[in-house]
Amino acid sequence: MIVYPNLAVGSKMDLDFGYWDGKSISEKPAVLHACKFPCYREKAGHVNGPAFGTPDDRYYFVESERDLYLNMVDTPDPKYFSHILFTKSFDFINKHIGSPGGVFIHCNQGQSRSPGLALMYLRLYTEFFNEGVTFSEALRIFKDIYPYINMGDGMLYKVRECFDNPDIYLSTQLNSEVDIVRTK
Repeated sequence: MIVYPNLAVGSKMDLDFGYWDGKSISEKPAVLHACKFPCYREKAGHVNGPAFGTPDDRYYFVESERDLYLNMVDTPDPKYFSHILFTKSFDFINKHIGSPGGVFIHCNQGQSRSPGLALMYLRLYTEFFNEGVTFSEALRIFKDIYPYINMGDGMLYKVRECFDNPDIYLSTQLNSEVDIVRTK
């Protein structure tokens, strides 16, 4: 479902059945896969996922020309949503949103991670929401265009945090966070 020009949100089933069928290859969207299983695991080649802290540079994500696979689970604890997952996602969206087909963000059910990422992106990088809009107002507005949103507690916390403190999601300190996590 299109939530903003060149930005669509959906589920794994939407991906599998290709809501863009009938379009040429150049019109197919870049895809942000916001689900650890099955997408990230299959692409990264991890059967059970790498151990936390492993020096594998594919721990958080795997990126190809038109796909970004996130090691992201819909957990109730926001500490498992690493900051790098968000900043990498927003960089990917910014890179592809102007291309033919735009960007399609999906998670397994299309209810939590994918609409949460889209809501955060709209808050940070567009004028979709009026200046000073509260999180509650933004969520109501977003539900009008994407009624399937039903974020889990962890994602809900991160989206609310994005509305309250947007500057922390605009940080470019990606590498330092990865280095800190790996040395612990």
